[in-house]
Amino acid sequence: MEAALLTLAAFCIFGVQADVEVDPNFDLNRFAGKWHVLALASTDPMLQSLKDIITTPAVRIHPLPNGNMEIETYYLLGENCEGMKGSYMKADKPGHFTSSDEKGKKDLRVLASDANFAIVYAVREMKGMPPSRSLQLYRRDLKGDGNLEKFKAYCQKMGLMGELLLPPFSDKCFKQIGEYGSMEVEMIFMKQKDGTYLQKSGLWYVHGIGSNCEWMVEFLVKEMMTCNITSQKEGSFTISTNCSTEYGSMEVEMIFMKQKDGTYLQKSARDNSVPPSLKQSYVDFVMGSQINRDQIFLLEAKGKMPR
Repeated sequence: MEAALLTLAAFCIFGVQADVEVDPNFDLNRFAGKWHVLALASTDPMLQSLKDIITTPAVRIHPLPNGNMEIETYYLLGENCEGMKGSYMKADKPGHFTSSDEKGKKDLRVLASDANFAIVYAVREMKGMPPSRSLQLYRRDLKGDGNLEKFKAYCQKMGLMGELLLPPFSDKCFKQIGEYGSMEVEMIFMKQKDGTYLQKSGLWYVHGIGSNCEWMVEFLVKEMMTCNITSQKEGSFTISTNCSTEYGSMEVEMIFMKQKDGTYLQKSARDNSVPPSLKQSYVDFVMGSQINRDQIFLLEAKGKMPR
């Protein structure tokens, strides 16, 4: 009987949910970034349990490929900001997203938004629990009335006015989180004889590339790469990159020498890991330039190559 009632409740809520219209001008890139959550109204038991102790939550929206997104929500509990992350898939319309895992499913809709505010409505269905609903008012800054009256009107429409919460303001979590996401950087520093430290290496994740190199544009696989930077003597440094092409993985090492004007000149580039498929692509490319196959020579390493 209890299971039947839960199913009926879920059917009623999600049936009404289907009629909730999203913002017709929703733009995911505009929606991305950091937000203050100035007001909320929710039947979620967790938020209900926190309503007397939380201050202004902070949210970070991170766009993903194909129109999907991640939402990170941070609550100041005591002296620490505690965060939760959720991944959402785009649904039938821009501004409508869904999420599901082994614990349950969630339907999220951006009802209204511009560059400085957003009203977000979510329905969550957890296994073994009644569905819960929530409305949240996002703001970039704190100027003006913050669209509070519009938010209250939505609370009234959704039957959540009795759950309205205006938490005491705090920007501690907002200031602690980055604008677009986390970045992992590993750096090693070696102590020198004079007591200073020299950066020996740094491991970086390459998220974007811009180039007018035709070969790179045509053959490079568009996926994240790793890049290791090693400091050398007299201000020079080495960049070692492992990238993926349509024909296999390729490791490239480049040495840059510091010039008198403060710029860096590439002294050399070394690659000792070219796969056979990449060599064949080179042959095909050269033959396309009216050079016969017997005039093309592929060079093989003899013994250990210097590095």
